[in-house]
Amino acid sequence: MSRTRYRLLPIVAVLVSGCSDPPPPTEDGSTGASSTGDDPTNPTPTTDAPMETSEGSTGSVDSTGVDSTTSGSGSGTGVMDQQPPVIELLAPRVGQMTPARRVRLTGTATDDTALLELVYVFGDSETSIPVADDGTFDASVELSPGPNEATLIARDEAGNEAEQGVDVYFGHRISVGNSQSAFLRNGALLTWGRNELGQLGNGTLEGSGYGDDPVTSMLPVNYEIPVVDLLSVVTRQTFMIALRADGSVLTWGSNSDGQLGYPAENDCGSGGTSPCRREPTPVPGIAGAVAVAAGFRHSLVLLEDGTVLSFGENEEGQLGRDTMGASSMTPTAIAGLSDVIQVAAGSDCSLALTADGEVYAWGHNDYGQLGLGFADDPPHPEPTLVAGVEDVAELAAANTTVFARLHDGTALTWGRNHTGQAGIEDETGDDVLVPVEVVASDGMGSTELANGLTNVVGDGFVGMALSPDAGVFAWGLGSLGQLGQGYLDDGSRDLEDRWVASPVWVDPTIEALFDVIEIEVGAGGPGLALTSTGDLFGWGWSFRGSLGLEGAIDAWAYSAPFLVLPADE
Repeated sequence: MSRTRYRLLPIVAVLVSGCSDPPPPTEDGSTGASSTGDDPTNPTPTTDAPMETSEGSTGSVDSTGVDSTTSGSGSGTGVMDQQPPVIELLAPRVGQMTPARRVRLTGTATDDTALLELVYVFGDSETSIPVADDGTFDASVELSPGPNEATLIARDEAGNEAEQGVDVYFGHRISVGNSQSAFLRNGALLTWGRNELGQLGNGTLEGSGYGDDPVTSMLPVNYEIPVVDLLSVVTRQTFMIALRADGSVLTWGSNSDGQLGYPAENDCGSGGTSPCRREPTPVPGIAGAVAVAAGFRHSLVLLEDGTVLSFGENEEGQLGRDTMGASSMTPTAIAGLSDVIQVAAGSDCSLALTADGEVYAWGHNDYGQLGLGFADDPPHPEPTLVAGVEDVAELAAANTTVFARLHDGTALTWGRNHTGQAGIEDETGDDVLVPVEVVASDGMGSTELANGLTNVVGDGFVGMALSPDAGVFAWGLGSLGQLGQGYLDDGSRDLEDRWVASPVWVDPTIEALFDVIEIEVGAGGPGLALTSTGDLFGWGWSFRGSLGLEGAIDAWAYSAPFLVLPADE
């Protein structure tokens, strides 16, 4: 197979100028602002270095979110400078989701005379952003859980200003587990799918059901769960864990190994003897949480001070404690971890990303998922630095495969690869014992290292990624339709495995709506994609209504995206 350079389309830049009529929003909506969720508590963003500030005039922001103020004093030449600076924001994209507490702002800020300063304004805080001599900037800012609607302000020496909105979401608005799904929409939590262990949180063990006939059946049921102020929700095997705006954590579903963080009733499951909780319940003793993650039977919670709590199963040391074999429902801090900005969990391993871009891993290493350079069976309870992995922007973990997206838009992977879930074009099925770069396909038989990626996720035996132009890529096991590869020439569903990142097929009739800002995939088959307008698309296996598609046939593989929930419903 030949290798040619694979190119992802660039983000449409947003230019802010001082014309009397401000420019309209670009096609990707870069000048808009998110309308999702409540206002978060305002943290103090972080940057690489401060800059001196000066007073400048302040203008108004019109309906496009662009401010163009042109008043100011002369620059000593006798000619009034009324031309404001120009801001071009390259990343992040408007409404983009990030699982990490920090995000990097990149772009340019220039002026026809002399740029005085560039500042990032979030709530009541204002932080200077360093600008290089050529006008480029690249700075890290700290996020608050949920929506972060901020403003970049560029000021010149004459007092002219230009503004550019920054809109990014820290947390998971969509999530998929074994056979259940969750969606945070306009402050409401919707769940659907299987529910024999209370994982839907609807107060019962009644699930969504499914349709035997896609024409006459209106199932599955989507449940609206009566809980408020949720900012992030995660599900994995058969339980869910969610973050509230006040920093508390809620859990529900299976409690087989204490992964809910409290005792639960023993009356669930097929035999009626399994422990579970049927509705969202606060985990005692947790405050100041900013992010959550779920393994098969263990939970991780990131606190605002950069430390990590764990609870649940510890058979393989995934709690970061040397008490292997002893489960714990008491949230306990993991020793040796600090300055963490993201947590991720595989089936029985755990990972942490630090503010300096390093990755730590602990737990089971039977397929090399800890990145130690070898695979072995004994537990590894102590968080260990993954060597050779630097400048990481975010992490994702499938069952036993790990992905690390770097700030340059490439991605590294290590762990199991028996069905291509590592995405490295190696069809031997051998485990990946050291981090290797993910490879992408152009759909025409050529491949190159994946680049320009803005998000990466994984579960089961599947990896998925998002590109700057909102394109979705998937790789790994395809038999359940979870790769969304569409149809073969004869019209049959494409359910083949993919050994490299391959574009999800989008029907031309929905292509205009498929402007994706967040993706997720579940171990049981479904894939979900949330668009910039709030539409939710899905594909993959519909077992027990887990796809959420109205009229979907139970256990049927849907190999292309369908509109699951329109934004206006």
